[in-house]
Amino acid sequence: MKKLLCLFLSLMLLVPVLGGCAEKIDPKTVKVTADGLLTYNMSQDLIDQFESLLSQTETLAIAGEDFEKTEETSELLEDAYMELFDQYQTAYVIYCLDQADETAKAQYLYCVEVVSEAEAKYNEACKRIWLSETPLRDQLFADWTQEQIDRMLLYNEEIAALEMRNEELVVEYRSLTGSNSEKDAAMIPLYNELVKNNNRIAEVYGYDNYYEYAYDVVYQRDYEPAQIEKLRQYAAQYLPEVYELADKAYSEQYENLTKKEKNLISQLNNQAYDALEENYVQMYIDAMPDSAKAGMQDMFTAKRSVFTSYQNAYRGAYTTFIDDKPFCYYGPGYTDSETVIHEMGHYYGSNYVEAWSQPVDLAETQSQGNEWLFLQFMKSKMPEKAYACMVDQKISSDIAYIICFVMVDEFEQMVYTHQRAGELTQEEYDAMMAEIAEAYGGIDYISTILNVQRYWKRVVLETPVYYVSYAVSGLAAINLFTAAETDAATAQQMYVKLIEEPVEDAGFLANIQNAGIAGPFEETVYGQLWKRYGK
Repeated sequence: MKKLLCLFLSLMLLVPVLGGCAEKIDPKTVKVTADGLLTYNMSQDLIDQFESLLSQTETLAIAGEDFEKTEETSELLEDAYMELFDQYQTAYVIYCLDQADETAKAQYLYCVEVVSEAEAKYNEACKRIWLSETPLRDQLFADWTQEQIDRMLLYNEEIAALEMRNEELVVEYRSLTGSNSEKDAAMIPLYNELVKNNNRIAEVYGYDNYYEYAYDVVYQRDYEPAQIEKLRQYAAQYLPEVYELADKAYSEQYENLTKKEKNLISQLNNQAYDALEENYVQMYIDAMPDSAKAGMQDMFTAKRSVFTSYQNAYRGAYTTFIDDKPFCYYGPGYTDSETVIHEMGHYYGSNYVEAWSQPVDLAETQSQGNEWLFLQFMKSKMPEKAYACMVDQKISSDIAYIICFVMVDEFEQMVYTHQRAGELTQEEYDAMMAEIAEAYGGIDYISTILNVQRYWKRVVLETPVYYVSYAVSGLAAINLFTAAETDAATAQQMYVKLIEEPVEDAGFLANIQNAGIAGPFEETVYGQLWKRYGK
């Protein structure tokens, strides 16, 4: 029964982290590569099927007379849950395609409620089985860790209601209208409620705050607070200057490019991947080792992606699971080559390890690593000066965001551990971020790199305590690029190993080490970035 539990524990993480399409799609605004449209058909029959199999599994388990029959019924229960889960994901994609569609919004929230209730009923059944001391208990729970058993025993209706409310808060946030300043002000009460909800969930599970709970349970990170503190110190010491040096190198080179070279960079950064004169994405796929080529091409050949330019669609890109396979969604403004390559990295990786079975930091290294290998591939497709300019542009851009990600993580730690957590004003939140910025040169300086006071308001509600994963994976991905500059073929093999030869039940650090990629907690990594620009 462990696999079903893991699916439930991961449910609220999957949607924002890593799509499908529906009958309502307007072909004028959406390019669909799916074989037939994924349709929404959540029904009472599907719910009844799950509840019937849950009841049968519990009865057999407590009777304790037939382990094989109990396991067989439990597997059918898992299949029934996955049907609910697929409809939940399909409803989410329909909602993403048109966030102004009230029917789509209601369908999505209904599916969240259905799956939350299924989770609650499953956990209650597991409790009753465990407490019954059935003769089959040791066999049924043989694969569960003590931590999983403890969380199962603590899970209750309050947690289910709080998780459901959190999903509603995200929908309310996405529905905000008006200017940026008006949206910022309106999101504060939503964020405060989310913080209170999350801290209460953590409290029920025995944690001091949600920040600690998220690191340990939601994202299963394998690095300690002392390592994060070291990361923050290195980021503050090295990265602002690396950004300045890279940005200066980019600006100076860009001025000396021809108009044609400037246009090429602009097209690569801004135009849809398949609107360019050359389909560089396809060229890159064709240049990869055979297994990687097959894994990436599958997103197109298996027709597991959807692209939309509709103005009311969700502006972002993500990869999720529907029908036991990864599926990619690309929203308006998110169909450029780099974004397609990023999600393709998730897609390729998810064909080897399911999204809920690997650390998010590792998944993000797979996607960002693919971006950097794609850039290195472009060296042979672009004029030398234009390529060098693009490298410095990406280094400066990625470093700017890594600084921001590290600051957001520290901000969220302060938020969730604050003595008045969930009761702060926008001014207090902004003052908190300004205090963090002092280590990086001050908020005025940081604002010239990236508007972090706007950025944190965009991410902390939809994906709480997530963004440090982009920082650690971003640094690991840059290290992969450094290796590719020396030996592209070897770097490709490192990347393939990272995806196709995962160290099972190990975390992010063990897996990048296994692939031969330097980690984000080594000071030499930051020193190498300095040295790149003559420091």
